[in-house]
This record gives sequence, C-alpha cells and structure tokens, in this order.
Amino acid sequence: MIISASRRTDLPAFYPEETVKKIIDLHSMQESVDCVVFWTKDARPLMPFLTESLECAMSWYFQYTLTPYQIDFEPGVNHKPDIIANMQEISKRYGKDALVWRYDPIIITDKYSHWYHQKVFTKACQQLEGYTDTCVVSFVDVYGKLEQIAQEHEWKTLSYNAKTSMLGELQCIAECYGIHLETCAEDINLNSGTCRGIRKAQCVDPARIARITGKSFDYEKDPSQRKLCGCMRSVDIGEYYQECLHKCVYCYAQKPKNNLVQLS
Repeated sequence: MIISASRRTDLPAFYPEETVKKIIDLHSMQESVDCVVFWTKDARPLMPFLTESLECAMSWYFQYTLTPYQIDFEPGVNHKPDIIANMQEISKRYGKDALVWRYDPIIITDKYSHWYHQKVFTKACQQLEGYTDTCVVSFVDVYGKLEQIAQEHEWKTLSYNAKTSMLGELQCIAECYGIHLETCAEDINLNSGTCRGIRKAQCVDPARIARITGKSFDYEKDPSQRKLCGCMRSVDIGEYYQECLHKCVYCYAQKPKNNLVQLS
C-alpha cells in the first residue's frame, strides 16, 4: 500500500498527529503501508511525530512545495527561510530521495513576472543545492472558480511557446545546481527544442519508492488522477473538507469556511 497524504489538503502542516495516527492504524491492518508520500508547504509541525517506531515500520518522502509568492497569494505560508531550513533538515535526516521540491503552480503577473521567477528560482536552487536532485514544476490551470480569481489578480495567459521557453530557462538554472526539472501533468513535448532533457514527473513515483524501500513495485497508473498525471496508484487519506490554513488564492481545493471537521 502506498499512502498519499495528501493532495486534498496540507495534512503535515495542519493535521500532523491525526495523520500519523491514521497511517499507523492502516499499517497495523492486514495490508501494511510500504511508503507514504507527504504533500506539504510546511512540514515543521509533522517532524515531532516522525518517531523511531514509525521510521522502523515504513518509509516516506516529501513532495514539498516552495514557491516565490508573498502573502497576497499565500497569506498563510509563513517564514519561508525556516521552511527552507526544514527542507534541508529532511534531506540531511532521510537523504535526497526523501525530498522532492515542487515549484508550482507558476503564475505570471506584473508583480510575479518572468524575470521575478527567474531570480527567485535561482536563489531557491542555490539554497537547495545538494539537498534535492528533483524539482517538479507546472503552470497554473485556470478553470472553475479560479477564472474569477485570475481576472481579479490579472494573471497572464501564456502561449505554448512562452511556456516551453520558460521551462528551458528554468531547466538551465536548475542544472547548474545539480537539480533535474520535471513537469507535472503538462501537455508539452519534452523531446525537442528548449524542453529536451526535462522529464515527465511521477509524483507518486515507483522508481523513487523502490529506491527508498528496497522493494520493487508493478507500475499501475492511478485512475483517479488527471489523464496527463503520471502517478502510480495510491490511497489518499486527506479530505477536501479539512481546512487548509495556507489560504493560497490559486488553490483548486478551496472550500467554504463552514462544515470543517478534524481528521479521524
């Protein structure tokens, strides 16, 4: 069993104790947990619960999002220097395979311009050099309720050529620091032009999980994910109704403030 914790809300940041309890409960059932993929923008609250007993029972790695945005886009994501330090700590404690850096979604505005992304991405690569070898990127998908938000914040629409050009630039920067660029669910030809050498991401990655656990897994694409998603099948233990206090304006999983419950 592979657990995803979670695409639906930031469990490590806001429900760490309940999340670990649920993982342990699942592990004690008939089918044990082989690996956990933690998705987060701030894993610091989770760290005290990654105890020796849990470490001996199973393996994990982090899909850790670090973006260039400020409080206008990410009002609840605080103290990014401390978050970077936490990313470095995870890599030191569990190895580079335990840390996948996510730089997504990429949003272009007058404030968060193409040049701004280049500058902040370069600085982040410098800070994470030697701590991770993978950076997953994607461009924001504007649909549903995000259409109004995109208009309010004046997000710019990027052409296919603008996207491939930007990906090529980010790849060149990342390679200078020993980091490989991967794209998440992007309909872009990665075999030609400026994108040559960029890989298609498998965020729940059978190869990474095999390296971490020492076990081999038969790849089965997760049927619950988008068509362009490359992830293997996993069990997501999060719920959309669990409140995420990051309050990112671009989040597709935003829910009304009412009807919120704790993980059980």
